[in-house]
Amino acid sequence: MPFPLVREASWHHPGLLGCNSDAPRPQGEGDPSRGLGGNVTHAYFFDEWSEMETKWLAISTLELIAGAYLVVVAALSGQLQPRMVIRCDNEAACQVINDHCTESVAMGEALMLLGCVQCCYGVELLAHHIAGVDNTIADDLSRDRVAKALEELRHMTGCEPYRVDIPAEWRDISAIVAAVRS
Repeated sequence: MPFPLVREASWHHPGLLGCNSDAPRPQGEGDPSRGLGGNVTHAYFFDEWSEMETKWLAISTLELIAGAYLVVVAALSGQLQPRMVIRCDNEAACQVINDHCTESVAMGEALMLLGCVQCCYGVELLAHHIAGVDNTIADDLSRDRVAKALEELRHMTGCEPYRVDIPAEWRDISAIVAAVRS
């Protein structure tokens, strides 16, 4: 019997985890510029960052927060494993997730949120950087192209996708914004 504090060494990587935040990209009329979204296989989330969040938090910080939301989605959709790998197209967010440290106040606050999410759900997270062009479903969700993302999810998973709303206690990131503003 292994020592009780040692977890098995395998990492769960279903291959369809992703997150994205599209806050600073200039977009046309009717194309929200403050979107966020991601999926854990056929469970997905999408939302919009507030104007205050995008004013004070850099894209890397928002991507790190979106990564925390992937853990929440995995937990709420019954897909959580003790060790999980996410895919993210933001290299800085991946580095902070994997190194568990940063010199940025904002990223540090977001990392504490991620740590709280991981502790709450009992998961260890690793991030794998992918090219933005390969992050199509999360990109489509963050750009409010939900129908396109859902069609791709149906095709890839063979299941009907369903939306998971991020609970208010995790979605409220006003403390992170306040720490950056001070």
